Amino acid sequence: MYQVLLTDDFRDDCANVRKRGRTDYDRVKSAVYSMKSQPILGSKFLTGNLKGKRSKRIGNIRMVFAVCHECHNNGHLMYNGCAICPEITDLNTVIMFAVKDRKEVYEV
Repeated sequence: MYQVLLTDDFRDDCANVRKRGRTDYDRVKSAVYSMKSQPILGSKFLTGNLKGKRSKRIGNIRMVFAVCHECHNNGHLMYNGCAICPEITDLNTVIMFAVKDRKEVYEV
């Protein structure tokens, strides 16, 4: 099992998704819950300014996250720059960064 940590930006994004409609919000909640058991399933590595992070598709919405053991093992620490990284002792942790419309999420 993985521990899922939500950043403040992710929480703000969730509030915006909720305004879009209950269906999208429920799908995001379900996807976040599934991250506890299978965070990598159905996701892909990102490139460019989001290198080291992953994206998961939920309809027209994308979640951007990092899996700590991948970050450490693949040398992505310098890309992700997680402020919380020094505090994490369990590398089976997923850090959720953003959840937005696919047209907006990659403009980080």
